Amino acid sequence: MRKQERERLILQFLDENGYIDVSDIESKCSVSAITARRDLEKLAKLGYLVRTHGGAVKEESVSNLFSFSKRIDHSTKKKIAIAKYASQFIHDNDAILMDSGTTIFRLCDFIQKRNDLKVITSSLPVASELIKSPAIKVFLIGGEVFPDRRATYGPIASEHISHYHAKKAFIGTDGVSIQSGITVQDVNEVTRIKSMINVADKVYLLCDSSKIEQNSLFKMAPISTIDYLITDDAVSEEIVEKYKEAGVEILVAEVE
Repeated sequence: MRKQERERLILQFLDENGYIDVSDIESKCSVSAITARRDLEKLAKLGYLVRTHGGAVKEESVSNLFSFSKRIDHSTKKKIAIAKYASQFIHDNDAILMDSGTTIFRLCDFIQKRNDLKVITSSLPVASELIKSPAIKVFLIGGEVFPDRRATYGPIASEHISHYHAKKAFIGTDGVSIQSGITVQDVNEVTRIKSMINVADKVYLLCDSSKIEQNSLFKMAPISTIDYLITDDAVSEEIVEKYKEAGVEILVAEVE
């Protein structure tokens, strides 16, 4: 069983039972105890569970893994710095796509004074924030509303996006790596963000440095689909150079 499939199974088991043993992973995934422990260590590092002797317990945040209200307060300074940096690429008269991530939401604070800006978004918080600005037109993508994410999803949302064209798309992610590309924890994200990438001239990926060279459960798009990756100043020069060689320019925002 592939690593990503094992991780998904572990999180599902934890969500249902609250606890998992190394032996549970061995039997369910047909792997060694060493591999099972490595999987648990990785998921613990990402904050999805808490390691215990012989296994792991459900981290409180796992039940809110996809919750907008929980994620908005995580790494706040980094998200604000990244959003502020990204805002310089949004100009008057632009038509842009804005994803439903919490870093993307922080963009709202820096673009409210743009004139004749057209914003296409699946995010209810983004739409709610930007409709306060009379010079910004908001186009809300239709589809099923997921309460925790506060966004629209599903085939209707993806089909709706296909009718637009935007100069730029600003998207988020749960992980990005040269080998696996953009990856997300929630499978519902995949088709919607793919649709955004397909209808935009330029794609800006906004994510903090802790997500770089990290893989989440579901592959969404290859790294070649990104034009710019905007992150915080904790990213290493080695990573910046590797991504440049792979054809992706990393832009670094200084965190105050």
